[in-house]
Amino acid sequence: MTQVKFKNPGLIVFDPAVRDILYKQRQQGNENEKAAVLGGYYSPDGVWHVTAAMPSSSKNKAGRYWVLRDRPSAQLFINMIYKETSGKVNYLGEWHTHPIEIPVPSPDDRSMISGLLKTSVLEIDFLISVIVGNAGCACCWVQTKKGDKILVETPQYFDLQSGKLI
Repeated sequence: MTQVKFKNPGLIVFDPAVRDILYKQRQQGNENEKAAVLGGYYSPDGVWHVTAAMPSSSKNKAGRYWVLRDRPSAQLFINMIYKETSGKVNYLGEWHTHPIEIPVPSPDDRSMISGLLKTSVLEIDFLISVIVGNAGCACCWVQTKKGDKILVETPQYFDLQSGKLI
């Protein structure tokens, strides 16, 4: 299990199956960027568990350095995992790829998450974001909505294959 800790929401654990999906989705060669959603749940011990990662949809619109996730496909995935787990697992955030070894959130990446926090009806006040680099390095950060402000936490990095923090 990979564990990253942020001020809010606290400890986040990535299931190995999620890391495996993200590793297999990494951008290789001249492929276009890929993107989809993350799902998970909050456990009584105060830990957020990321247990589901949707593979990138063929309905996404993408280029080498940009991607627009298909919202209906993502909503169907979230509805499916919610139903399959009797409401335990729900939407926790987004993932996408960058065509570089060590990805860094761009202003557009942060703006997109801010927009989701401002306009979406969510049961949580934060979103988890992961950028997958082409060599298997993952950049994870959290953005939290506090009133009219969006707080951005410093990214943390981990290897998708080993799960170790970098």
